[in-house]
Amino acid sequence: MLLAGCDEAISINELFDRFGHKCFKTKKALDIKDRKSWAIDHILPSRYLYPLTVSNAALLSKEANDNKSDRWPSEFYKNNELIELAKLTGADLKLLSS
Repeated sequence: MLLAGCDEAISINELFDRFGHKCFKTKKALDIKDRKSWAIDHILPSRYLYPLTVSNAALLSKEANDNKSDRWPSEFYKNNELIELAKLTGADLKLLSS
């Protein structure tokens, strides 16, 4: 099941606010001005043609994003992280957990 639509414009400021200016995975503080230290992750991988949308975007450190790569969310995040991610983004928890 693919998400409808194309990539959305993502507000960097809103993304940082939503994730408390921290990497979702490591909880490490991120500097919005240090663009090389963070990444906007496709929660559901673009490899499977999921577009970047507000509900499919997570703020990760560069290292965490590199570690996640094209893995499905349930292969990278713990169950409690999947629940928190669904609450923060509005993503479908069943899909994230599958």
